[in-house]
Amino acid sequence: MDGEDRYAVLQRLGDVQNLVLGLAAGAIEAAATQPLTYAKNCLQQRVAVSLNPRVVYRGTPASMLSDGSLIGTQFWACGVLQKWLVGDGYRELTFAEEVGSAYAAGFASGVPCSVFELCMIQQQRFGGHAAATLRSTVSGACGPLGLFRGFVPSSQREAFFAVGYLGLSPRIQRVCDGFDLWGTVRLRIR
Repeated sequence: MDGEDRYAVLQRLGDVQNLVLGLAAGAIEAAATQPLTYAKNCLQQRVAVSLNPRVVYRGTPASMLSDGSLIGTQFWACGVLQKWLVGDGYRELTFAEEVGSAYAAGFASGVPCSVFELCMIQQQRFGGHAAATLRSTVSGACGPLGLFRGFVPSSQREAFFAVGYLGLSPRIQRVCDGFDLWGTVRLRIR
């Protein structure tokens, strides 16, 4: 890669490319894990688990939009922060810079995350459409700030997720590459 670190993808891609990459990753993740999410929610609510795909995959588009938005925000923000840290050109980030930019990006994604999750929880409890749920939350005792009741825990959770896959994973891969762990394994796919 002409001296560029192959793990510094977010530095090399444009902001829109990072956003689209994150949107796609989040949407794919949500669709792939929907059966697990459905089963977890049924168990938490003490509701019988159905094997009917129409029931299991109910709400998948909303989950894809939510997760895509969150991970898109994380990829975009992490890329912006990494480019800001290195300025013009390219250099390998320090461990603190890589993990710190991932943490800050995850924390920032807590803004949409807290609103999405509050809406989902309120809809599960009281029913209704998203717009009506948001209206009733805003018109409550806390006003518009009521939308962010779960901001701190949501932001912390997303920050630690982002540190894992945007901060630590590239660093761990670099360490593993230094050990040549796969030097004896050669697979040929024809």
